[in-house]
Amino acid sequence: MRVKGFRGNGRDLGTGCAITEGQGIYIARTVEFARIFGPNIKIIEYFEPENPLIVDNECLFLLENDPKLFEPIHENDSTWTKLNKRSAELLMGFSTRVRFSTRAENYMATQLTKFISAAGHDAVRVNFRKMIVEGKSSAWDVLLNSDLIIRIYPHQELIDPALPKMDFCDSLALIQG
Repeated sequence: MRVKGFRGNGRDLGTGCAITEGQGIYIARTVEFARIFGPNIKIIEYFEPENPLIVDNECLFLLENDPKLFEPIHENDSTWTKLNKRSAELLMGFSTRVRFSTRAENYMATQLTKFISAAGHDAVRVNFRKMIVEGKSSAWDVLLNSDLIIRIYPHQELIDPALPKMDFCDSLALIQG
């Protein structure tokens, strides 16, 4: 089955807002969410992933800089949480003082991608209801396999380049408290 999503670009988001669900092709499921990343919107047509890892309103450890990432893995942790904590465990093997930094987050994202793929997933499907953009909860897919892309083309609607009511990183500050 074919699916359509959106990618926005053209806005400097600074650091800490990238590859937090692994290394892949990030595709917003609504144009409103894509606008956060910039006014230049493209439509991405892709094949529905066969086995996405579903992350339904769970903690996005790297995105939220949540220190629970560095806690031991528990039997009742979700698959998503276990894979994130495994990535953090590898990083902690290199340092006794672990903190969030761009370098650490990139390392963990690389490891997270490897673990997700090794578990047989071809994408991560995120439903993140903690962040509302223009009245809609945020949702996106992270395709771990570029072969799922069918085509990319410009969005025909005239896009207002004005920022949404709240940009992505500012909304994260609200989530983090």
